[in-house]
Amino acid sequence: MRDNRARKRVKSEVNELKGILVEGIHHWGFSIRVPKTSAGGSSYPYVPISTILGALSRGYCTSYAVKDEISCTYEFVQFYKNYIFWVAYGVDEPRLIPYSDLMRQERVPYRKLNYRKPGQEKDWFGVSAFGKTYGEGVRFSIALIASERVEELSKLAWQVVALGSKESLVSIINVRNVDVVEDNASDTISTQFYIPAVCASGLDPSEFKEFELPVLNAYRLSETPAEGVFDSFWIPVRGPLIGGYGTLTRDKISEDCKVFRLEDKYLIAPREGLKRWLK
Repeated sequence: MRDNRARKRVKSEVNELKGILVEGIHHWGFSIRVPKTSAGGSSYPYVPISTILGALSRGYCTSYAVKDEISCTYEFVQFYKNYIFWVAYGVDEPRLIPYSDLMRQERVPYRKLNYRKPGQEKDWFGVSAFGKTYGEGVRFSIALIASERVEELSKLAWQVVALGSKESLVSIINVRNVDVVEDNASDTISTQFYIPAVCASGLDPSEFKEFELPVLNAYRLSETPAEGVFDSFWIPVRGPLIGGYGTLTRDKISEDCKVFRLEDKYLIAPREGLKRWLK
């Protein structure tokens, strides 16, 4: 009797969850790097959770971007963390590849006042390797699972114009609300979305590669460096190319995680969802 009540409770909780599928296209790719680090640095290979939250917050943060040295994204996260259960990103094809461009960047803010005087302009710029992930015309999907405020989040998804730096332009081509189904039957799962490393182990290295990605950024923009919150995720790969679909069997998935289906797309998340990190 107790087990039946527990199963009914879990089923009820899943039924209360609603899904949002966002489809878009990368114009050229993206550049997403650790905030407040050196000018040179590599880009993350996949759009992390922190960047999705930041992109959604752009439509929310209409009155200010930074106040009292705190990013408006922090306010967005604090407000919606009770409603967003999970977010994940994936691309349809394995066409993403990290690389670096050489760029001549302004260094004036980093130089002492004695070196900002007229006549010293030649020292105001420097060459740095600027990390990017190339993927021109690559179609992506963002899966979002929420308990409430689904319509609000759908509207915010339509307002996403970039994933990463402001130059990392995207075009959103479709946003639709869908049902969320907990899948306990499929023996084999094929997914384009990243999987938290705590949710799976022993994955085929030709299908997935483990990367450390940010879940939360450093939203307090003070002078003291802060790195945010990071964790490890499995990302689908094909040789040196990143993206597409990776396949794993049910026995590789931890009992502390769940498999969800949104229409024909599968994703794997911890049972507690984003609350694993968003305290």
